[in-house]
Amino acid sequence: MAYGWGRHLRAVGALLGMIGVAGAAQAVQYSVTDLGALGAFGLARVLNDKGQVAGTITTAGDGSQAFLWSNGVMTILPLPGDPGPGRVAHTDVSGINASGAVVGTTVGIGSMGYQGTLWSGGSVTGLGTLPNDNESYADGINDAGVIVGAVGYFGGLEVATYDGAWAKSPVLPGTSYTGYNGRGAINNRGWYVVNVEHVPRPPECGCTAASGAYLFKDGEVINLGLFPGHNFLAVSAINDDGMITGAADVGNLETHAFYYDDGALVDMGGFLGGYSSAAGINNLGQIVGAGGNSASHPSAVAFLWEQGVYTNLNDLIAPDSGWTLTGAYDINNVGQIVGAGMIDGERRAFLLTPLSDVPEPASWALMLLGFGAVGMAMRRQGAVRVAFG
Repeated sequence: MAYGWGRHLRAVGALLGMIGVAGAAQAVQYSVTDLGALGAFGLARVLNDKGQVAGTITTAGDGSQAFLWSNGVMTILPLPGDPGPGRVAHTDVSGINASGAVVGTTVGIGSMGYQGTLWSGGSVTGLGTLPNDNESYADGINDAGVIVGAVGYFGGLEVATYDGAWAKSPVLPGTSYTGYNGRGAINNRGWYVVNVEHVPRPPECGCTAASGAYLFKDGEVINLGLFPGHNFLAVSAINDDGMITGAADVGNLETHAFYYDDGALVDMGGFLGGYSSAAGINNLGQIVGAGGNSASHPSAVAFLWEQGVYTNLNDLIAPDSGWTLTGAYDINNVGQIVGAGMIDGERRAFLLTPLSDVPEPASWALMLLGFGAVGMAMRRQGAVRVAFG
């Protein structure tokens, strides 16, 4: 995939929306695949362009393990070691790449605290840590197999990458360390974004501390910033164009989804008149997450955001499906969405698949050429008038 075509497709999508080519916005657009009940600690978290889904499933004794769902088959992935008598291990899955390699973090194995873990090619690898440290976290993996996460010890974690061995990232501007604050993501350019502690505080917020995120891009370390007067921002995903999404404090104890693109931090606004939080983004700039208004929607509602417009995903599935979609966690470049919802009174994971395919770049190019040809013909004929409305 050529980097940058996602921006062009977003512009074309806006054009098509204006001239009404897209058709009815609320028609049934997705089929729903039931991935099953994952238990109290379960979550279908990420997916790749093959439609493989990875996440966490609750196991005996209230433990949890990673899983990989592929072509209708769910495989429980092994722990990186034996928890030992009377101990229970937990795994949090946070990334998958094009080849189906899965990364996450496991706790409850051996003498380490938390340990970054990789499942690839049918085997599991505990990623260990660096000398004098006792923890590691694995948050994301790109198609080259490079992992982003952190190493260190409780209360002193630092941003790091893993490519056969852990390497700490450059220190953050204005600090003496890279204070990892949970969750990062990496794209296929090798750019990665990570939540950190102690970012510079906006002078007008009157706060004693602030948490934000830094983008590590081709040797440069970039502070994403905060919304004026506020002290919290958390990233969740980055696409191959470097567009980043997540959630940020906007005041009144409320968060809004945001995106960061070309140096600009943009508030996406609330969903259904309330809060919003973004979890996943694809190379078309489509963003998924959850939000709602406690007055009108007591439970969270899954959304799709594109071209500045929120859509309730429940409006895009068959009304007699029985599903209530409460959260969307990731979206791939085919437009498939993974998340969680309720059906028959039970919380279960779902995979949404578009009923029509997302056009490939070549298809968009042909479409644009077609529009160009029509425009040239209209100019030649002169007397032809076309009104869009």
